[in-house]
Amino acid sequence: SAQNGQHIFFYSEFAIATIAARFGYTVYNIGRYLLFCKSPLKFKALEDVGSWPQRIKEFQIKSFANWRSEALRFAAKDHKLLTTPMTSSQGRSFVAIDMIFFQLNNSGIARVWESLIREWSKTDLGSRLIILDRAKSSPRIDGVRYIDIPGYNYDQKEADAQMLEKICQENQASVFLSTYYTKPLFTPTLLMIHDMIPERLGFDLNHPAWQLKHEAIKSADKIVCVSQNTATDLANYCSVDISRISVAHNGVDLNFKPATTDEINSIRTKYGITKPYFLFVGERAGYKNAGLLFSSFRGLPNSDMYQIVCLGGSREMETEYLPLIEGLDILMFRVDNSEMHSIYSGALALVYPSMYEGFGLPVIEAMACGCPVITCRSGSIPEISGDDVIYTEPTNVVETSAAMVSVMNKELRETMIKAGLSRASLFSWAKMAQKLGALIEEMISPMDSIIKRPKQ
Repeated sequence: SAQNGQHIFFYSEFAIATIAARFGYTVYNIGRYLLFCKSPLKFKALEDVGSWPQRIKEFQIKSFANWRSEALRFAAKDHKLLTTPMTSSQGRSFVAIDMIFFQLNNSGIARVWESLIREWSKTDLGSRLIILDRAKSSPRIDGVRYIDIPGYNYDQKEADAQMLEKICQENQASVFLSTYYTKPLFTPTLLMIHDMIPERLGFDLNHPAWQLKHEAIKSADKIVCVSQNTATDLANYCSVDISRISVAHNGVDLNFKPATTDEINSIRTKYGITKPYFLFVGERAGYKNAGLLFSSFRGLPNSDMYQIVCLGGSREMETEYLPLIEGLDILMFRVDNSEMHSIYSGALALVYPSMYEGFGLPVIEAMACGCPVITCRSGSIPEISGDDVIYTEPTNVVETSAAMVSVMNKELRETMIKAGLSRASLFSWAKMAQKLGALIEEMISPMDSIIKRPKQ
């Protein structure tokens, strides 16, 4: 009161965390409130207190008399909001990873996450991972813990966030990672951005997937991008402070290495490859620009002496390309990961004319297998490939045809193979896993593990 005087104290976030740790409190940062609790809140209680900022006026009107008669205490007095103390984990903080992407797709992003978890499974971090397997779609990796959860539904994202928060609370997860933009309510998140293709290429950003992406970007505590180019695009298109962003390049699996002659011959026989061939990997439509390869192939002298191998992507050729491939010798199939290095190694070149890439994993995989690469200066590709590939314009058929002829020159070919192998050696999943692991450890420092923030 005015008679007794007023005492106002200013505390930094670090000071609050230090005090809470000293006296055994968990702090929930909810709107303009700091809620100090001796025991972690039940999930239902988190939902209740999470709505305080929206109900502040109603709360003040109904409770003003109590506010005036008794000093406001941030330690919850309503014991119905408190759960029994959780069993101590002796300082161990767990990390939850939502494997949603494996439910949706099995492309390069899936390989990134599987490779990272395999690397982490060899370390102490692996024993602290909690893998959330959506509808049993995730690969099972020894040395890590799995929890089966329902498949994702874009129409139920609020309920999904509540479910994820409940899992994090019940399993003492201090950090949450998603393979594709999901997020819990409170638990701090480390978000990985693989590309900004929808933003750069003018996709409909009202699509639920892209709305989810932008919500995740807004609420993430830390963000890691797989290339500097992607980080720059993220900062530009989403107004993200570049200081919030770290860069960790993708790696190359050790299985991607030059194949032996026997391995190449075996794979050619298995898949009916009877001629020297140019390789295309992944989806073909849209910005992937496979039409440039098909049109350029027609410009080769004696093109009937060669084949095109399309690895992965749609099992049926896209309608838009049917006029371009008429009369061409094209094979389309999928292979096991263990066979990919033989397909790369046996090719005359990987032709990868993408108009934008957040990283360009097939480019570095081809280089690791001793396969020359013809590509475009698009997105992150120059950052990843350096000067060790042949660049062409993404619409220049004549230039691309000439590049396809040039890689058959023995001297140039040997130079490109040697340079490509050296370039590929710079990228490893162990390096990427180590960098992300360091970011995770920063996030489970004493301060971050004490103060819990609601996601926006």
